[in-house]
Amino acid sequence: MLGIQSMILAQRVMVLKRFADKDNTSAWKITLNYFFSKIGGELILKSNFDTQKLPVYLPVFHKECLDAWSVLNQSLVLSYEDVVHQVIWNNKNITVQGLSLFKTHLFSKGLLRSAIFFPTLESS
Repeated sequence: MLGIQSMILAQRVMVLKRFADKDNTSAWKITLNYFFSKIGGELILKSNFDTQKLPVYLPVFHKECLDAWSVLNQSLVLSYEDVVHQVIWNNKNITVQGLSLFKTHLFSKGLLRSAIFFPTLESS
């Protein structure tokens, strides 16, 4: 059974890899674009997200795809540098009332990583 589960996870991840491929202009991407547009589109694939905390409805299949992606792209936050280089949008560690955030108007102004909230450490 482990082999079948691995194959299913791999297929879910491949859906998102094809979604992120700019050369792939398949019609099925319209549906993903619709649901993902509310959480930054392809930006979700660069975020440290938890689908349970995303502030949008996602069909079961799309949620499963994101869950598989999340498992394979987990990032540990062990240092200051890890924190400041994280994408703030849809971040499972940055929530309001238990839900992650995505604000289009702030994202479009270039607000992307948490580094802007932390002063630069300078050596004396």
